Amino acid sequence: MPRTGDTQDELKKAYAPIQYPRGQGETLESIADKFKISVAELKAANPDKLKKFPAAGGKKPTEGFNAGDVVSIPQKLNEMAKDAVKDPSIKVTVNGVQLDYGTLIAMGGDLFGTDEELAKASPDELKEIAALIAEEKKTGKPVDTPRWMKATKGRFLDLAAKNEAHFAPPNADFVAVSGHSSADHKGTWEAKHRKALDTARAGDKDKALLQNAFGDHFLTDAFSSGHLFNKRDVMDKFDNQLPTKGAGKDREFTKGSQTFFLAIANAAFVGDVAKEFSKYETFERMYGFHPNINSADRFSSLLQGVHLERPELLESAVAKGVHDKLNTTPGGVPVDNVLGEKWQLSGTTRSMRRPLRSPSAPSRSRSRT
Repeated sequence: MPRTGDTQDELKKAYAPIQYPRGQGETLESIADKFKISVAELKAANPDKLKKFPAAGGKKPTEGFNAGDVVSIPQKLNEMAKDAVKDPSIKVTVNGVQLDYGTLIAMGGDLFGTDEELAKASPDELKEIAALIAEEKKTGKPVDTPRWMKATKGRFLDLAAKNEAHFAPPNADFVAVSGHSSADHKGTWEAKHRKALDTARAGDKDKALLQNAFGDHFLTDAFSSGHLFNKRDVMDKFDNQLPTKGAGKDREFTKGSQTFFLAIANAAFVGDVAKEFSKYETFERMYGFHPNINSADRFSSLLQGVHLERPELLESAVAKGVHDKLNTTPGGVPVDNVLGEKWQLSGTTRSMRRPLRSPSAPSRSRSRT
């Protein structure tokens, strides 16, 4: 899980005090005014260099620095930067529950459909989901689907099926552009980030951080090898290779398409799959009864019927196969970005190890996939 602490050292360097050589005739007041800080802040940052100089005519001694002394000028940190420097993970309060910023990133998209839905979640639901995220992080083992379904009140699988926004914008170098893509990780992150900026300007820090973390989930997808392609384009490419004939109730797959489904059925109708499906009967009657789905042929007919009614189910499974292949490519996938940086991009669990120095320039593959 990404943590603000991954860039904590960089923040500390960025907000380190400015080293300024005091010029001839400069006073505490003139230096403080030059850098838009108070005299008290300037003095507090340089207690060892502060000097008292005698004044003529019985006046009080004046304070200042020796000419040429290099003095520290403290930089002003905004609230978020202050939190990040103090704590490896920014804390955000949602409905009374304090969550790490990284936990909110993990919740975005996969566990809540929108940031508004996340913002309205009950404290108990937030705590249960946060505990599962923490468990995965600690053990390195994925939480099983039934537990995610319970924690998310049944929406987990539905969100997994409707996850086009987690994948890359259309790219003809990878797969033909279908023109049917509804969303992608780049556009989604940009929209959520703009929304968070508007909320921050309105003064609602926690809400802005929640919205930004939700968007950052899609930004992390842009740095994962399994998300280099556009999901809808892959789905459409697969479907276009399974032509049908006829219309309405008479619509069916061509001989070539049927051969494909039979090959899938022959490979899949074994073990537990065969055992489970053999318990069920076909919809159509044969010789006055409904035969059991107890052969590869009948399983093939079932797959064809499902795909005619719900093509997105098999299409999504194919897209997931492409995702998993890229996600587990040994050594990662060679990528670069618009800045010319090159590296081996790994899967979801490790891809964020590369610092996000260029969030506007997500990775792109240098090899066709």
